[in-house]
Amino acid sequence: MEFGDVAFAVLGGILVLVGFLGSVLPIVPGPPISWVGFLFLKWTDYTGQNAEGYDLVLIPHYGWGPPNPAGYVTLPSLAPGVPHTEVFTPGVLYSPAGTYTLRVLVTDDWYALGDPDSTGTAGDYQDFTITVVEALSKCNPFEGMELSLVILSIREDIMVLPVYLKTQGPFPDPQPENFYAMLGNIKSNSCGLQGFEDRHYCMLTLTPDMPGTTAKYELYKKGCDDPVASQDILIPELQPTEKEKPQCNKDLSPADCAAAGGKMSTSVTTAPTCICP
Repeated sequence: MEFGDVAFAVLGGILVLVGFLGSVLPIVPGPPISWVGFLFLKWTDYTGQNAEGYDLVLIPHYGWGPPNPAGYVTLPSLAPGVPHTEVFTPGVLYSPAGTYTLRVLVTDDWYALGDPDSTGTAGDYQDFTITVVEALSKCNPFEGMELSLVILSIREDIMVLPVYLKTQGPFPDPQPENFYAMLGNIKSNSCGLQGFEDRHYCMLTLTPDMPGTTAKYELYKKGCDDPVASQDILIPELQPTEKEKPQCNKDLSPADCAAAGGKMSTSVTTAPTCICP
């Protein structure tokens, strides 16, 4: 704070106190003195003027590469000492594994300079060290890869729905069995490649009320919190099992006889029988 601010603050405070005494002591002209005191206080930064025209900027890779912001927002008028919160969505995502410096910068000249080291007029910054471990960097091996989800048919006798994720090229993780799928609240029985290097299959046992409905399919890697793939899918209707053809014999009904490849007799002297081929 400059010397002039200190002088105005001290003198203004004294005049305001004298003015207050003048309100009870007729010998002292209180109101004019108080007015001069408040005027002096107005001229000093000790009155706590609001901060105007500042931006909050996130520099995710401070110290290397271009200072591209991961997010920035224009701050509202802020009174001294009053807390204020800004939320950035989705925030800052780091990959691959390593140590990064996140700079949180408050400045009023970002649009003019774009300088991650400039705090402008009485701005400020704070640096945070971000460490990404190897395990977390591998939670999404499909980053930048084109994916498609294929839903196969189900059968009433087994009530298992096969779903596979088709990848662009070979499956990128060396342990495909280390994944599991969720269909709503149903967890997969097993997951694996099943002989195809670009198809990751998961088997899910359905409840009787699920066929023909919509549910969210999510693929997770074990040990990771977020899904690596997520999509709403329409669960197919049940496919009826194929009826086994009856073995042909003379006692079959006309419908079963025809299904078995036989032909009903047309004799009028005997009861109709199935003539087998």
